[in-house]
Amino acid sequence: MSHKLIYASLFLIIAACSSEPEVKEQKIEQVDAVATDVTAEGIPFTRDTLNYVGFIGDAAVTVQLIQFNTDQEINFLDSVYGTYSYDAHKKDINLTGVFGCEDWCEMNLTEMYKGKLTGSWVLKMKDNKNELSGTWNDPVTKKKEFIVLKNILSDGYLDPKAKAIFTSKKASQTFFKKHQVYNNDMRNKRFYVLANPNPSNGPSSFDGDKQYEHPLPAGLKLHFDWEQVYDETEAVITKDGRIKGKNGLNVPVDSLFTVQTEIGYEVPTYIFNAVSPTEISVGKYEGNGFTINIADLEKLGYHLVDELQWMIEHSESVFGYFPAYETFITIHQKPDAKSKSVLKVDPDSLDGHILLRDAKLIDNEWWGQIEYEYYDEIPCSSDKMIPLPTVKGWVKLYDDKGNVVLDHYSRGC
Repeated sequence: MSHKLIYASLFLIIAACSSEPEVKEQKIEQVDAVATDVTAEGIPFTRDTLNYVGFIGDAAVTVQLIQFNTDQEINFLDSVYGTYSYDAHKKDINLTGVFGCEDWCEMNLTEMYKGKLTGSWVLKMKDNKNELSGTWNDPVTKKKEFIVLKNILSDGYLDPKAKAIFTSKKASQTFFKKHQVYNNDMRNKRFYVLANPNPSNGPSSFDGDKQYEHPLPAGLKLHFDWEQVYDETEAVITKDGRIKGKNGLNVPVDSLFTVQTEIGYEVPTYIFNAVSPTEISVGKYEGNGFTINIADLEKLGYHLVDELQWMIEHSESVFGYFPAYETFITIHQKPDAKSKSVLKVDPDSLDGHILLRDAKLIDNEWWGQIEYEYYDEIPCSSDKMIPLPTVKGWVKLYDDKGNVVLDHYSRGC
């Protein structure tokens, strides 16, 4: 066992045996506190008290965490304990775990209530622990919920609808005017980057000609993480569709942006699944990551549209949707995989199409409220059919790999 693990275990024992009762009696104060002490072996450590407000799923919570830091080599496997409560119930639930930084900084916590394990947390850190986000997991049902926490002393505005932290309430309002986000909910979304519409072309959600030529704008800067494999801190997208840096990086855009789809006839867009109010992160936790400032996108005439917003808006205009990846789609009576199946859609014998009407985040998974509309005439042919009654229900919109389960014909007939 490494000395880091020994220290982490030692501090968990110290926290659990000697200090935890004091935490239960503490109220959330308007200050963060740092105290210095030594272990029985004479190893110095700091005790850092941090207070947060935020959400687990749609429920508001208040959290206090105390981190023990030995400063041994790097901040790896520091011990953490504390309490949290749901604002609606005001009952303290104990938290214990570890915090560490290797490729990235992560906090792993378990929660106990009345002597029973009631959940586990996995959190990633931003802005020197002023923002924490991740997932809450139920150990029995395996249910998951999105977590977002804001340090009560940090600047910024925690939007209660978006479940995201903006620099201010005004910045939140401005963001949702410039970018299209379904129900203003930022959680677990995939986003497209689209060229702003040309006013001379009339109302449109994007400029098709510009999007065709430049799915990402020329002049857009990429900011590389410290662990980036390329010897670059910054690079730029050129007019000829390449990414160039000062230290020799010169690769096609597609080599770093690999996930894309078509939103029109041969009109591509790239797909991003790590978007915050200020930046897009690409491969951030894969050892070769970089970020894009959303303010830079705006200056270059581009905006964000979340995938669900796009699919709902265009459901009527793409011949409807059908199963992606040649796999069956199960339509459920309720947004629950255990609820009654009302129809299985076979990709090999389609007799209708799917219309997406609404989307809801349930147990940290997006479910689509859909209608399966039977054909009275096969698209792109003159074959007539006698349609059956429309089937309504719910479909889980993303598979276990994070891919959307619905597809469409982007090029028409």
